[in-house]
Amino acid sequence: MDATEILKSNAAAAAAADAAWVNPRDPAKAVGADGQPLRSRRAPKWADVPNEQWDDWRWQLSNRVNSLEEIGEILELTDDEREGLSADGKFRVDITPYFISLIDPKDPNDPIRRQVIPVGSEQQAFTAMMEDSLGEDRHSPVPGLVHRYPDRVLMLVTTQCASYCRYCTRSRIVGDPTQNFNSKDHEAQLDYLRRTPQVRDVLISGGDGLTLAPKLFEKILRGPASLDDGTQNLLGCIRTSMGTLGARTLKEMQQVEVVVAPSLLTEGKVYQKAQQLGMGK
Repeated sequence: MDATEILKSNAAAAAAADAAWVNPRDPAKAVGADGQPLRSRRAPKWADVPNEQWDDWRWQLSNRVNSLEEIGEILELTDDEREGLSADGKFRVDITPYFISLIDPKDPNDPIRRQVIPVGSEQQAFTAMMEDSLGEDRHSPVPGLVHRYPDRVLMLVTTQCASYCRYCTRSRIVGDPTQNFNSKDHEAQLDYLRRTPQVRDVLISGGDGLTLAPKLFEKILRGPASLDDGTQNLLGCIRTSMGTLGARTLKEMQQVEVVVAPSLLTEGKVYQKAQQLGMGK
């Protein structure tokens, strides 16, 4: 290989490194037998909704179902589910049209159904029942920050989700808008990190950060990276488990580890949110 070929090869490698990351298994890019984008099942209630709306995460959030009447239009509910949906003081119920459409309306043991539809037994106390089963509150030096291990912290950025899982280990705060975090809380989290140089690993969680406004979410993601002034090397890794994100706008970070989590918003259209953050194509 001569010098010209080496230069071309290096240039191609550099261009590939700078390109936005694209998930080859992105369900939004799957194609059916007719050559058209493959679409998941849609409940009859939304059969006439235009694809442009259906694929819009804002529309999905705005049209979530949560009441016995609404869910009963879509699923054949059991008596136990009716009791759960009618219970006072139950953990929040909200399900996007996309996610509830994936449920078999006739199968009470459908795994997604068990994930998001409450049952009466939820309200029954049991041995070893704890409000804070992971013991996060006692390791929280400031609101929304959990520092259990010496060199890593859990940074909670919101208590809101697109859909709510019945097994949520943070049900004491998740889903409750009065428990949400504000800019003052986020600044307190960053201030704690400034004062705690041994922290090198930040796991960002919630709630689901993808329910936040894109600019706010980006600001939060950039916050920990901004703490590295080149002298203390505070953060070596920032992780986000709230969807599929590339690292295009976060190049100033030393390392961004992307943990893929299933979106409860809509099929692959979490990428619309990622695009607004400048991540992905």
